[in-house]
Amino acid sequence: MEIDLNKNSYRFFIIYSFLVLTLISCSNQELNKTDWDEYNLIGKVKSYRESIHEAHEKFGEVQIGDRIEYLSDNEYQFNANGNITEHTYYKYGPMIESKYIYKYTDSNILEESNYYDENGDLERKTKFEYDQHLNLTERIDFNFDNQFIGKETFKYDDQQNLIEMNWINADSTVDERIVFINEDSNKLKTTITYDNKGEIKDKRVSTFDDNENLMERKWYNSSGVLYRTYVIKRDDLGNEIELRIYAYNNPDELFKIKAGDSLIKSYTYEFDMTGNWIEKVEYDNDHASTAQVREITYY
Repeated sequence: MEIDLNKNSYRFFIIYSFLVLTLISCSNQELNKTDWDEYNLIGKVKSYRESIHEAHEKFGEVQIGDRIEYLSDNEYQFNANGNITEHTYYKYGPMIESKYIYKYTDSNILEESNYYDENGDLERKTKFEYDQHLNLTERIDFNFDNQFIGKETFKYDDQQNLIEMNWINADSTVDERIVFINEDSNKLKTTITYDNKGEIKDKRVSTFDDNENLMERKWYNSSGVLYRTYVIKRDDLGNEIELRIYAYNNPDELFKIKAGDSLIKSYTYEFDMTGNWIEKVEYDNDHASTAQVREITYY
C-alpha cells in the first residue's frame, strides 16, 4: 500500500512537525548545541538543498525519478557557528516560493526571523525573547507593516523543562494552549493541546531514547481515545530506518490507513564522505515510494 501524497495533508504534516520541533529545540539555547546538531548534521555544513522525487523498483533496484512538483524543495544555509541563517522553499525547481532569514546577536542567540513571499516582500517578522537561563520566553509576530499580530509564550519548571506554551492573538485572547508533562528524566513526554475554550483537542504521549531521539508517539483524540501510534527504529547515528504507523478504531485520513490496519515505512540511505546522508529512499510496506535527495556544501 502506498501513501497518497495529497498536497495539503502531506505538506501540513511536514510543516507542523517542523514547527513543533523548532519550538521545542529553541526553547533552551544550550551553549554547546548548534543547528547542525538539531538537524543531525556532521561537520561544518555551509548549506544543503533537499528535494523529493518519485521512486520505484526495476529489475530489483530502486530507480529515482522526477521531482514531485507539488512538494517544495528546501534549502538551508548555516553560518560558521552552525546557526541556520536562511531557509528557502522552492517550487518547480528554481522558483522561490518563500524564505525565512534568521538574525543572531553577537553571542549567537537567535533574535529575529523574517518571512518573505515569492516576490521577496516581507510578510511576517518574528522577534525572540529569553530569560536569564536563555530559555525562549516569547515569540512575537508582526505583519509586513510592523503591526503586532500575535505571539507565543513559553513557561518552564525549575529544571528548565518546557511545561506550557500559549498562542495569543492580537486582542490578547488565547487561541491555543499546549501543556508539556515531562517524566522519567524527560524520556517520556505528554503533550496536551487545548482550544480557545479550554477544552482538550488532542493528547500526544512520546517516548525518547538517551540521545533525545523520538522512538514512539501515541495520539489521543479529545475523548481520550487512541487513534494513531508511531514506533520508530534508528541506526547507530540516529537516522530513522523504520516507522510503523498504526490506526485504530477509525481510518487514518492523513496516511490513508484503514481502521485496524497499519503502515510500515522503512528507509535506506547513501552517505557522503563526511557521513551525512545524501539520498534517502522511503518504502511503504516494502515498496519504494519516494526518495529525498540532498546537495550539501561545506566550509
